Amino acid sequence: MCKCPAISAHTPWDILRNIKQDRVLVAGIILTGCSTGSNWGYAREKLVAASNDYNALLRWNELDKVCLTYADESVSKVCLERALALKDLHVTDIRRRDLDIKADGIEATVNNEIEYYLLPSTVVRKMQQSQKWFYRGAHEQRVWRIATPFPNFAEP
Repeated sequence: MCKCPAISAHTPWDILRNIKQDRVLVAGIILTGCSTGSNWGYAREKLVAASNDYNALLRWNELDKVCLTYADESVSKVCLERALALKDLHVTDIRRRDLDIKADGIEATVNNEIEYYLLPSTVVRKMQQSQKWFYRGAHEQRVWRIATPFPNFAEP
């Protein structure tokens, strides 16, 4: 009699079935990860576009449009009041320094550097602005809204 060590009771078919189940599991994990990532990527693209447009409107002194287009309900009144008070504001440059979307995907922080002057002065000043943005609305119509009013551009 042969006293061979015990060989696994699994047949080759059992091993193949386990491999197929593992592949399905891995494919499911990958597809779920890609789906979540692409939604986050889309939200980031929309935030970059909204921030760029906000900066362009600010740059071209269209402050009322900034408020009407991007201000969150919580700051829209303050935004319009400040827009009227800043009629002598001239932004010479605005640069985004940092953009960070929180893990939940609905809150973000955008940091800008703004160069400006307020008439009658022609001295160009520089300031940092940290903005809070929120992704609002139903899934298909979600838009980014800013919850930070205009900074204080007053002369020192």
